[in-house]
Amino acid sequence: MDPLLKKQLQSMDHPFFKERPKGDEPFFAKRLREMDPFYTQMRKEIDIQVREMSRSSTLNDSSKESSRTSTFDVEARDFSRASTLKVESPEIIKKAQRGRRSWTWAVVSQTISVLWLAPIIALLILNFKAYVIGASIWCPRGNCAADPFGAFGEESMKMKANLDSQDHDVMGALQFVSKALEVWFMFISTSLVYDVAMLLAKKGGGLPVGFLLTHLEFADIRYLLNPLLWTSPIPHPTGSPRLQTITGRLYLFVLLAASLTILTNLMGPATAVLILPTLQWIETPRLPEMVFNGTNAQYSPWGKDVLPGCSLVQLTSYQFSCTEEVYGPSLDSYADHTAASRMQVVREGGPFLYTISQEGSVQFAINMSESGNDVVWSPNRQALRYLSYDVMSLDIGSYGIENEVLNSSMVRFNNSLAAVIEKQSISLAISTQCFYGDRTVYQVDELRNVVCFDGWRMEDNGVETGNIYKMCIRVGLWDAPVFDSTFFIGHPSAASHKEKAKIKVKTYFSDQATLYNRTTDFGTGIASCLEKDKACDWDKIFAAELPLDFRNMTKNVQIVEYSVPKASSPDAKFWCFWYTYLGFPTYSMEFSPHSNPLALVQLNNLPDVRSSDTPIVMHPDWMLAAWSVENEGTVDGDRPMSKAVSRTLPTSSQKWEDPDMQEIWYLHSYCVCQAASLVDWSFSADTTNSTIVASSTGPIFYHYATLHQWAYGLSDRTSQLGVAVVLLGVVCVLIRLILAVTFRFRHEHSAVELFVAALEHKSQGEFEGLDDELELARVRFEMKEDEYGKPKFVAERRGTGFSDTSNDGFLKAKT
Repeated sequence: MDPLLKKQLQSMDHPFFKERPKGDEPFFAKRLREMDPFYTQMRKEIDIQVREMSRSSTLNDSSKESSRTSTFDVEARDFSRASTLKVESPEIIKKAQRGRRSWTWAVVSQTISVLWLAPIIALLILNFKAYVIGASIWCPRGNCAADPFGAFGEESMKMKANLDSQDHDVMGALQFVSKALEVWFMFISTSLVYDVAMLLAKKGGGLPVGFLLTHLEFADIRYLLNPLLWTSPIPHPTGSPRLQTITGRLYLFVLLAASLTILTNLMGPATAVLILPTLQWIETPRLPEMVFNGTNAQYSPWGKDVLPGCSLVQLTSYQFSCTEEVYGPSLDSYADHTAASRMQVVREGGPFLYTISQEGSVQFAINMSESGNDVVWSPNRQALRYLSYDVMSLDIGSYGIENEVLNSSMVRFNNSLAAVIEKQSISLAISTQCFYGDRTVYQVDELRNVVCFDGWRMEDNGVETGNIYKMCIRVGLWDAPVFDSTFFIGHPSAASHKEKAKIKVKTYFSDQATLYNRTTDFGTGIASCLEKDKACDWDKIFAAELPLDFRNMTKNVQIVEYSVPKASSPDAKFWCFWYTYLGFPTYSMEFSPHSNPLALVQLNNLPDVRSSDTPIVMHPDWMLAAWSVENEGTVDGDRPMSKAVSRTLPTSSQKWEDPDMQEIWYLHSYCVCQAASLVDWSFSADTTNSTIVASSTGPIFYHYATLHQWAYGLSDRTSQLGVAVVLLGVVCVLIRLILAVTFRFRHEHSAVELFVAALEHKSQGEFEGLDDELELARVRFEMKEDEYGKPKFVAERRGTGFSDTSNDGFLKAKT
């Protein structure tokens, strides 16, 4: 038995301690039996004594420890066994229960905080990995048939409408989940602010009154405008000098509270951004399809299957009329569209618009690109045929035809709302200008000539600038790559007798041209040679470099001259020169009858053509193939393109603003683009052979698809901001866990407990002379807990530190 308790019982003359008579029954058994009637009364007396001893300030530390034990043991022994009876007071039971509740709450609170990390980490993984859901948000097995190819007609629209309804429901549900995560984090941030506030309150220096309920106020964004937040850390002028040293600690708390105010209010939008998937265009893996070896533009059309409708024998004998059946109507459709567009220009003042043409199961349009030089990109028909094969394969697969390989590749396509087929390939760009002027032929010998065209001037974004020059090229059998071809455009059957003269069309290619006018020939000497008709070193003249602005404009030049039967001068010509550039754009086609009913192919990622780029070589015979005519042959004058050229061919120099001038330029551009689109090219298809790929000097062409699907990702700035916000939330959870382990937080006092503690506090004059709210908020209190875990406040004594609370047996004074 505790000595102190025993002494107290003896002083009460309790019968338990009377001397045992000899010969009586066993002493302890008898006393235990005698004590039963008044046991209840004895417990009350013992409790009163214990409370009195706990309040006594005269007891030493050992007596205090003894006074907290209000148990006593009653030992009863008989002849065969011994037993012990332990009785606890209600206060001790209450204290034990409070301790158990404190630890239980601490574990539950930290568990709730840590569990918040589970959904947050899952969201981060989904977004960092750019997880693709599919055609609908609600795809439990990752396969939602949306029929992006429209194979089922009206049913496909019903399928998409059904998926859209499901998406709407799921998006609404995810909004509630996002709000739940926000409220969940509010619990975490509130607990963190409370933990830090209580830690400061229990440390030396105390906590200002203005911060006592910060954990209940900080979530309101208006709290940032509360002056108490920013002024409470300032020590009171009459306070202890020691308090000046802990002001920085309180300002760190202010920074924490302000940061959590912002973070808590941003957590809802941040989790919403991360939890809600978005419709995105997702690229499938890019697979190498072929290795480009080169074009055959520098040669006359030749080879098997180079031009559809033409046999190897026909191309070998230069019978290019074989293209008329397949591509003749395409060229004529350009003329009809240009005439229709011209009427819109005249009546409405709109621009000329390019038309479309067909290749296989797809259609394409000529693309205009402005990149320093105005260039027109002509899609390549060989590349379009390969794309058409892919489209037809997907069309077959969308109907579920039994083909294991094809159907396996269609799974991802069918699990999308739309699909865009992407293929890298070649395209030729054309930069052309047209002029009206005289053509002069200078004969060097029987097999060689120098031909000069008058009227050339530099063009800047479609506007002719600078001086007028003559452009001269070599024609005939020179020791250089120079070629030419000729054909005639027949007169229309309805033309009058005066208009029945044929139009001669001659196409030239020369590896180098030169320029001169009356004032300069840039040091080449060509002006004096032509004027004096003397023997000259022509190779040196054409090899001489021109100024930088003209240098690349005179390399690999192609010229088409149109004779003008109605012109007053027989040497007057309408002539156009152009350059051809090679590029490797991406051919894209959205395969959907709803969003792309024309099956139109677009060119994306067009290269930037600069005036410093060197044009490629293009043989004039490709122009013969475009017109479907042999060399020196005649095109039917009743064809729409023939009529259009005959009608719009200028008879004198005209400005670009003239609709006739614009129409002939578009007609000429269509003819050149038709020729460029027919150019074939070679490749190596075995891209799995690393040796072929490594040894190739050409680019590798990849094919892939872009699918319209619901997915997560971090492609936009709002999602990246959302990641930053939730990562800060993760840091808050870890900080709270570290603080709990380090300082062993066990209990959170409610607002009621703190209010009761404030009411129980005995004022020591802390607030005397303080009337302003800002000054009252700066008074600091330390918080202690009694043996039952109840909070007690110890106020700062102005000028001396913290007040003595020895009168309630709780804490001695601090100075």
